[in-house]
Amino acid sequence: MDVVGLISDVAKKLGNLALEEAQFLGQVTSKVRSAKDLLESIKPLLEDAETTSNQSARTMQWVEQIRDVAERIEDAIDIYTVEVKANNLVKANNLVINLHSRVAEWLNCLLPCIKDCLDVMPANPMNFVSVHNLSAELDAIEATMKRIKEKKDILGTPALGESSRNEKLPDRPPTFPYIDETKVIVGQDDDKRVILEELLSPQLAHLSVVSIVGTGGLGKTTLARSIFNSPKIKENFNTRIWLSISQQYDMINLLKTMLRQIRDLKGKEENILDEGYFIGKIRSQLEQTRYFVVLDDVWSEELWPNWFKNACPGGLNGSRVLITTRDQNVAKVSTRSPHKLKFLSEEESKLLLFKIAFPYRDPPSNLDKIAKKLARICSGLPLALEVVGSLLYKKDTYESWRNVAENLDWHSSKGDKCMKILATSYDYMPIVLKKCFMYFASFPEDYSIDAKSLIWKWVAEGLIRDEITGKECLEELFQRSMILVSTRSYDDSIKECGVHDLLRELAIEKAKDNKFFVVFSNNNVDANFSDAQRVLFQSCNLTGNNNYGSSSKKLRSLFIFGEFLSDYSGFRMLKVLQLHNCNLRSQGNKWFKELIHLRYLEFNGCTIADKKIPEEICHMQNLQTLNCTLPFKLPESMWSIKTLRHVITSHFVTLPAPSTELTFTNIQTLRRVHLEHTQGELYSFPSLCKINLSQSTSLWKILFTFKATNNTQSTSNSWDPITSFLRNKTLRKLVDLTISGTNFPLDVVDMRRFIFFEHLQRLALTGRWKVSLSAHFFPPCLTMLVLATCGLKEDPMPELGKLQNLKILFLGPFAYMGTQMTCPAGGFPQLRELWLWRQRYVMGLSIEEGTMSMVKKLEINLQLKWIPDLQCLTKLEEFVWERAPFSEDEIQMMRNENHHKLKHIRSVIIKPSEFD
Repeated sequence: MDVVGLISDVAKKLGNLALEEAQFLGQVTSKVRSAKDLLESIKPLLEDAETTSNQSARTMQWVEQIRDVAERIEDAIDIYTVEVKANNLVKANNLVINLHSRVAEWLNCLLPCIKDCLDVMPANPMNFVSVHNLSAELDAIEATMKRIKEKKDILGTPALGESSRNEKLPDRPPTFPYIDETKVIVGQDDDKRVILEELLSPQLAHLSVVSIVGTGGLGKTTLARSIFNSPKIKENFNTRIWLSISQQYDMINLLKTMLRQIRDLKGKEENILDEGYFIGKIRSQLEQTRYFVVLDDVWSEELWPNWFKNACPGGLNGSRVLITTRDQNVAKVSTRSPHKLKFLSEEESKLLLFKIAFPYRDPPSNLDKIAKKLARICSGLPLALEVVGSLLYKKDTYESWRNVAENLDWHSSKGDKCMKILATSYDYMPIVLKKCFMYFASFPEDYSIDAKSLIWKWVAEGLIRDEITGKECLEELFQRSMILVSTRSYDDSIKECGVHDLLRELAIEKAKDNKFFVVFSNNNVDANFSDAQRVLFQSCNLTGNNNYGSSSKKLRSLFIFGEFLSDYSGFRMLKVLQLHNCNLRSQGNKWFKELIHLRYLEFNGCTIADKKIPEEICHMQNLQTLNCTLPFKLPESMWSIKTLRHVITSHFVTLPAPSTELTFTNIQTLRRVHLEHTQGELYSFPSLCKINLSQSTSLWKILFTFKATNNTQSTSNSWDPITSFLRNKTLRKLVDLTISGTNFPLDVVDMRRFIFFEHLQRLALTGRWKVSLSAHFFPPCLTMLVLATCGLKEDPMPELGKLQNLKILFLGPFAYMGTQMTCPAGGFPQLRELWLWRQRYVMGLSIEEGTMSMVKKLEINLQLKWIPDLQCLTKLEEFVWERAPFSEDEIQMMRNENHHKLKHIRSVIIKPSEFD
């Protein structure tokens, strides 16, 4: 937990308060300065404590007490600031303008007398109570601080720094090896082979159900995922569906997820709550295809016979269902005997340890004996071995390995031992990582977690300093095998992540022990959670009970999945509020006024009166992130929140544009926000990182609509805003830019202006060009480029091959109008993925020796007559070619004839696909 950062921020707030409000605070100013000095004096001790791993319980308790004090001070400042703003507004509107002149005159005469007597009277008499409350709170905080300092003396400074292993997060973003799970599987080759043979058996024409059963942490999901992504499965099944079930599943959501993997939901299907409707739709879709469905982590015996069996039609097309479970009774639904996974042998365990600890080299020979000892301790549990191996990543000394072995539990049962080993890895983490890991207790089982939103919550709570640190923490947790990575972004950062169910149990246990998080589910709620800082309510319907706010003075984060309360105004100290599928129509707007400390607000699948965020949101003067998944209208009063950084909506919404006289230095993201009535307002956001512009009649709108500024010379009709945008120097912090339209009539001078965006990593350009493409158009830091409908007449590959840092290249329909394309020798040195999609006229693709030396994926949709020479692409792992009018027999013949070109590629998929 970044208590050091919190202390710094609060000390800065105190300093600003003492400076800006000195004339109003009177004698309280000295108390403000005293609190600031106390915080700064304790900061060096915190810096040592926060970066130390394996801390004592006393040290962690001491750090938590410091955090509580800092948050109390921050809350006191925020309350004072908001109350004074409100009082001054009332004074301006009511006292000066609306009050009777004699009352106003009386107040003006009385005010100096009171001020002389008390010497603390504020300029606005309505602020007296606010100043008094601040003074009293600072007195109480000072007494608490003295007690904490006395405890520090008892603990002793050395105790804070002593540790068997002192780890710090790197000062700069580190690079971590992304270890593909399919390459770290050990001891499951035979299981995979047997299961694949059964799934692909031509003798089994009817629908067949196969099950994998084994204890938690044994690798069932890893094996199922490896099978699901197997090239043979991809080639033999037209439709593949993956469903994570978990103990507490929502059947409607599962059926919707299943249908989404077949086709997009139509019209009002998102709002339908009838299981029978979706079962019928899924069944009708699957009747037309050969499908493969994975039901991962099934706990209920009724799930298959009562639900999914009705959705999965039989027939004679050889469709298959694969189930993973810990319960042998669940596994009995399989057509044949369940596949029981075994624990790894000592030799297999040692091999897995070494593969994870030393992924790119052989391990030191002197570690063989101690590795066997660790293998015996882990009892053949792959998850435990992965965690221990990650703990020992690149540690090549015998002492490091022996130290870990001595701290692991020898005597627990296998199930308990796995949890003990996971807990040991947790104990070895610095406090900042422990807090970030415990945060995963706030998500339901098998929940797909958006990395950006998670990091924004960490920042909102002050667990970390900034988003860069958040990315570091996620990578570090992944490296330690404490979380799973679902997908990565174009810059290789984590995009979506999750957590193994055993590790989620550990996070919940540790969060409860440390009073960090409390999880309630299925109406099992203890109303007294007065000591909790964070609470998750899952499937708890407490509508009408308003007693919870009064018992939650310490509550900082509230996560609600399903109906909960009819009033949220009691939770005044909240910093994070995340609402999922909650009905807020009858809530009223009072709680928007009350939550003045809120920094992160998320509405996911919620209903709000009039589908509009109320104007009262302006009272949330600390709000940093507003995240909505429904098309709510946004009020103009939002622009009064100067702390806003991210406004996210999943549907396009309209927001009145701010005045051009205002500048919003904190705004970084406005996703799917349409700014109306604009006149150059885009330049009010100098910190903006992502822009998506597309042509719509005479305007440009997806994320933004704006027109050229008055001081910008126009060039040509609807492209004026783009020309203005490229020539303006305000938005040079952009990392992601999309521009699309029918035509793209920019001249060479304007095209070269892209190079001035020094931080730009992703660029997408759609529209017909009037200039020849040049590598000099693009900034050197560019990692992803998308071009479509450009109508380029010259082969773009020689120029694009000069982009030294390009990792992903996507050429969409009609990007190139020529017939021959050549990837030049030495070109694309960092390219990982190449997509050549629907280039209607390209008949030949030449791949020269030495080009694309790092490429892993090549996907083409070209009218080629033969398979390109792929032998020189030695690191290619996946090749996909969609091309009509080949028949299945012609494709198989082509594969056989070109086996020498394809034998080194792990996954080869060639399917017919007609051009539109």
